[in-house]
Amino acid sequence: MSDGRKTKKTRLSLLLAKRIKKEFGMEVIPVIHRTYCGRWQRGAGGWSWFMLTKNNVDIGSTYRATEVLKAKKVSLCDGLDILVEDDVR
Repeated sequence: MSDGRKTKKTRLSLLLAKRIKKEFGMEVIPVIHRTYCGRWQRGAGGWSWFMLTKNNVDIGSTYRATEVLKAKKVSLCDGLDILVEDDVR
């Protein structure tokens, strides 16, 4: 991309893409895009990060990417919002 966003595949993004494929059957491009939402925006449902599927659809979460990766159980809300079921916030 030429718009200045980081497009680097990291270990975290590769592991997260693998988990999303395993849990939800969705193939994503293993690049995490941060949104820089503040606490109030996340409280209103804004995502902290997102990844793009192979069909150019966003999938993301209000939870940190590491929280989603380490969670024992995750689920999808409205088809594209990843929720951590074992919430320990």
